[in-house]
Amino acid sequence: MNKYKYIIFDFNGTLCDSNKAVEYCLLKTLENFNIHNLKYDIKNLLSEDYNQQEIFNKLAPNTNINNLMNSYKAFYNSGKGNNLSKIYPGLYEILDILKSGDFKIILKSQKNINEMTDSLSFFRLHNYIDLCIAENEGTHDKKHSDIFNDIIKKTYSDINTENILMVGDTEPDIQFAKNNSIDSCWATYGYGNVDKCLSFQPTYFIESLIFLLEILDI
Repeated sequence: MNKYKYIIFDFNGTLCDSNKAVEYCLLKTLENFNIHNLKYDIKNLLSEDYNQQEIFNKLAPNTNINNLMNSYKAFYNSGKGNNLSKIYPGLYEILDILKSGDFKIILKSQKNINEMTDSLSFFRLHNYIDLCIAENEGTHDKKHSDIFNDIIKKTYSDINTENILMVGDTEPDIQFAKNNSIDSCWATYGYGNVDKCLSFQPTYFIESLIFLLEILDI
């Protein structure tokens, strides 16, 4: 019998292929500020799953971060962000099966809360999500244990580490599970660094979303 009742999903790289959109908006923002000859490769930064502020701190340390972030949000929210993204094949069918099986679906993302809300609406996913944890002022990054203790456990009184599965594609997702003694499922098709993800010993591996159903025995 399947022991999991709660599935925590990462968004970018796990449910949605958004790297093209993020790269485009980052580059347009840097061009807007005449920033070239980057010290860091954007693809590598995205594989580390840094949030927007951390990425801009690395790409443009001597530029006003708030101005950069506002410019990025303007590009992303102009429609380019969602239009250049796509959900992975079979997602709606898989979420339908999970909901019919009474699983609670939790979304945990580094995306800004407003961007996350817009993306859920654009891709018609909001009705599937029972709890959305996105980046906002005062929240911790998504590998931090306080997300589990201060948000998830307080939302669900019957939750325990044995009935949760974390599904994500990058090292912070697997590290979050490890930090909280939660089983993890590494989405190898996403953006994560292989060596770093493997170093946290994920419980399962999937090469596409459909294989999650085998793990859940449904």
